Amino acid sequence: MEGIVKKPQYKIMRAVFDQCIKLNHSKALFTVFLFTIIETLLSAVPLSVAMGSSPNGTAASAAFNSPVLKAAASFVLSLAFCIVLFMMLYGMFCVTARMVQKKRVTVGWLFIAFRKKDRRVLGSSIAFTLFYLLLGFLISFLFSFIIKKTGASLGISGGDSSYIMYFFAVAAIVFLLAFIPFSFVHLILYYFKNVRTLASFALSIRILRGQIVHFAAFVINAAGTSLLSVILLTVVLAFIPKNLGTSVGILAMFLSIMRLFEYYKVMARVLIAIPVYFFFTVGAVQVVVSQEQVPVQAEEEGSAEEKDSSVQEGE
Repeated sequence: MEGIVKKPQYKIMRAVFDQCIKLNHSKALFTVFLFTIIETLLSAVPLSVAMGSSPNGTAASAAFNSPVLKAAASFVLSLAFCIVLFMMLYGMFCVTARMVQKKRVTVGWLFIAFRKKDRRVLGSSIAFTLFYLLLGFLISFLFSFIIKKTGASLGISGGDSSYIMYFFAVAAIVFLLAFIPFSFVHLILYYFKNVRTLASFALSIRILRGQIVHFAAFVINAAGTSLLSVILLTVVLAFIPKNLGTSVGILAMFLSIMRLFEYYKVMARVLIAIPVYFFFTVGAVQVVVSQEQVPVQAEEEGSAEEKDSSVQEGE
């Protein structure tokens, strides 16, 4: 693909980002909050199937209470939940991308993948789900193998609470790092109308090739002090002893609420920073620099069609 701008200037991108945050911070926060609520509600479905039971003594209820059947049903529902989640993530990026483009944004854009019924978005969601499924199995195998070899010296044994806590912490970090090369997949599907599903993954890697560190540094910088607050509050909460009375429990609850609010702020800022970087790298933002300000005007949708043809020629 021609026209990729490698390592755009932080100063100009930051000016655009600050302008977007100033105009859309409350909308972005509300969208993240709504996304999180829906995610929490949907995640309860496979969990309830795995843990649920039927009191009736019929053959159907006995079959439903079969551990194998419940595990299979929970697994299928978990895959469906992940697919729906990635489709909503596409909607989330549509929301923040339109904020950067200074276009009208409504909550309905969060569900655009379901209304629009774009097969590319569904295909990318399935691809992401299968990728993370395989990655999860690999992490589980390697983590279990390492714990068997070194767990005794670390005081960790399979199945206890510390094992589960460390496993999810490692998995979360690996999942996050694995997502970085594909950070632009949803934005590519949004902006380039003719790019196919698998090509969007390849194009995301090509755009970020040689500038992943530059991109990650910009996103972390955009997260700002809220990211430091989340880290600090997490450390403080980890060292607060349990069962030390009502006052300590109230303090821990208050700090947990603060951490959750700061987390929403981090997510809102990150989800705006990613399309800012993307639009600069693909040349979709025209910047006029003056002595006092950096006004920015995103190209109209017609330019996206031109970009589409250049992508196809580049392919």
